[in-house]
Amino acid sequence: ILFLSILDQEDVIVVTLNYRLGPLGFLFYPRKGITGNAGLKDQLLALKWVNENIEKFGGDSQNITLFGESAGGASTHLHLLCPKSQPYFHKVICQSGTSLMEWVMQEDPEGKAERLAKIVGCQSNSDEEIFASLMSATPEDLAIGAIRTLSEDEKRRGLPIPFKPVVEPPGDDALLTDTPLNLATALKSIEKPMIIGHNAKEGIIMLLDAVRKIDLFDEDLARIVPKSLNVVQGSRTCERVTEEMRKFYFSGDKITKKSIVELTDLLSDYHFVIANHVTAEIHARKEHRSPMFFYRFSYDGELNLPKRLFGLGQNKGACHGDDMFYLF
Repeated sequence: ILFLSILDQEDVIVVTLNYRLGPLGFLFYPRKGITGNAGLKDQLLALKWVNENIEKFGGDSQNITLFGESAGGASTHLHLLCPKSQPYFHKVICQSGTSLMEWVMQEDPEGKAERLAKIVGCQSNSDEEIFASLMSATPEDLAIGAIRTLSEDEKRRGLPIPFKPVVEPPGDDALLTDTPLNLATALKSIEKPMIIGHNAKEGIIMLLDAVRKIDLFDEDLARIVPKSLNVVQGSRTCERVTEEMRKFYFSGDKITKKSIVELTDLLSDYHFVIANHVTAEIHARKEHRSPMFFYRFSYDGELNLPKRLFGLGQNKGACHGDDMFYLF
């Protein structure tokens, strides 16, 4: 979709795209030929279209910038890491999202497909029956049933999106064949300029749920020990990490509704900030010929609309998504 925006003040053409989400975009059941990442492949097809046709709209096919916010930022970063995508763009902007974030990659994707099949009525454990049930279910039933496939661990850690990108088996159609971290660290060079950053108080958006579960954070702070630390839940090491988190963010005190500012910072770091910094560091190490710019958006003004739309306007700072209304 070509459209007018604040970006019209600059010499750019903005193209947005739609792609399949949920199980329609990220179902993974390779035993029956569903190898995953259909949503990412939709994006790649759109990229190819832009590359081939943008000059007809006054654009430059040799100067295409791929950008996105949140999940869009993560998708942008995934395409940066995928050799099949790289020829179709020249620069990237990742706003509040990269592929290294805790919430990006799908966990237990085959198990989710099997659970979804049962939710929509499958009575068998055979691959054929599971496949048939998934193929015959309505899009509405698949979308409604998807949330029920979340594991207890995902619910505990506050990861509400079940169907996401997966590591695909090798094949001609495969786009993502290794973990984002492995792909990022294996690249010898990423010759594309990058802008990457986050908002100062991303975690405000999480307060909608967190305030209702404040006791759970106090009783089970280990639920947001990042998996990237490779710490076994319930281990003594996990306990020590949790103790250090409580000291660092809450001065060792109980977590209560009076701790909202500190909890916001913890949720910001856990969901966005830490992985953003790690992504930027890896990119800087791998790319020596193209510039990288890192930003932190902290402005809290009239166009910080997501925060206000969710009734969180009393919290100071730039919430997740608050930057978008200064662009569009």
